Amino acid sequence: MQGTFDFIPAIGEKSKQQKKALTVKQNEKLYALKEQRRALNEEIHKLDPNAGQNGRAIKRNEAMGHLLKLSEMNKEIKRVGWANSGESVKRQFELDAQKPEDKQIHKGWDVHDTRDISGDGIPDVIVYDETGAVRIVNGNTITKSKYPERQQSIYYKPELSVKSRALFCAFMSDFQQTAEMSPILARTLS
Repeated sequence: MQGTFDFIPAIGEKSKQQKKALTVKQNEKLYALKEQRRALNEEIHKLDPNAGQNGRAIKRNEAMGHLLKLSEMNKEIKRVGWANSGESVKRQFELDAQKPEDKQIHKGWDVHDTRDISGDGIPDVIVYDETGAVRIVNGNTITKSKYPERQQSIYYKPELSVKSRALFCAFMSDFQQTAEMSPILARTLS
């Protein structure tokens, strides 16, 4: 008698088919709403090409344009961990000043950590070198791009794979010889 009434759903429960039908309907409604939103956004952009949600889309597109220009100049953004706050930058400058004069990297550099250049209400950390050029902004700097080297090391090193394969084969043959000599190791491997 236990399996007799399994096909009848309990009160308040929906069958799998009912649940699937509901999710299909919900997905269709959601898709229709997304299409309406996309069409409205297209109409808004026809009327005002600079329109966007709080200007976020425009700012993101501008920023991506600048990132693309950096890539064209073979540059990339690099994080400078010690330059996140004005205090940590000043501490780094103090540590640098304790070194001999020929070993000082940041000699004559200055930090401004009271201005808010982005308008978000948080003071930005801007580090200037001895010539007055901006070197670090909010813990980020620009360096020569290492993208070509990264791609080359990932995709183009056939001689390395052959060499590593040969080393691995040599290791395994040595390991098997050791296993043949040691009965305990041979038992654990089998």
